[in-house]
Amino acid sequence: MTSDRPNRPAPDTGSLPGTPRASPSGPGSLRVPDGGPPPGAQPPTGVRAGAEALAVILTVTVPPFIAPALGLFSAVFGVAAATLFLARSGQSWASLGLARPARPWATLGQSMVLYGAVLVLVTGVLQPALNALGLGAPDVSAFGGVEGDTASWLMLLAFSWVMAAFGEEMIARGFLLDRLARLIPSARGGLVLALVLQAALFGAAHAYQGPAGVILTGFLGLVFAIGYLLAGRNLLVPILAHGVTNTVSLTALYLGLGPA
Repeated sequence: MTSDRPNRPAPDTGSLPGTPRASPSGPGSLRVPDGGPPPGAQPPTGVRAGAEALAVILTVTVPPFIAPALGLFSAVFGVAAATLFLARSGQSWASLGLARPARPWATLGQSMVLYGAVLVLVTGVLQPALNALGLGAPDVSAFGGVEGDTASWLMLLAFSWVMAAFGEEMIARGFLLDRLARLIPSARGGLVLALVLQAALFGAAHAYQGPAGVILTGFLGLVFAIGYLLAGRNLLVPILAHGVTNTVSLTALYLGLGPA
């Protein structure tokens, strides 16, 4: 059963039930980190790259089965594990694109363009397709208590920015995309494989939103990853776009405008 209210991407507050800087490459252009390893770094390839990716995935997914409350901090565990693997290879988060940009306004503009693309694709293409298939909108009952509750809304916004926007993007679009792309020798084939796998994993992590939620968040994971690559592997771009997406969705629910 579908809702006649406006369709928006469902909010995502996480998977629940020295440092190089960017430098300009020419007048008026923005040079962001290209994701290449720093001198002396030895990023893993093949089986080792896959093992590191699997270890981070398990670090995120296993704790909630040990104690449900640990699921609230899954992103923290994942980022910590990824940070250790990066250090082991002589890398840092800056090598994956999390660095201070030389032109912050350009990064902000890129993130808003990415958010606009998400909004258009979700509301104009994906959600109508889900409706036509009888899947409707994502199940946002987990956030039902936010409507009209200012304290809950503000708490969820803060949690969403830290755990979802920063945490999930660092893990999925940053670490996993890099390691999964190194699974096979072909650079292009590895990247395509990584794009698909990280999007599938991102969608599966949001199974609490139902089948429509899995498909929609998986699609968002793919769009965010493509935006990250098109921005020159500037990880701040999908982080900001992700944060704005969640902020708009949570605010709509707070105001009673979101999916029923």
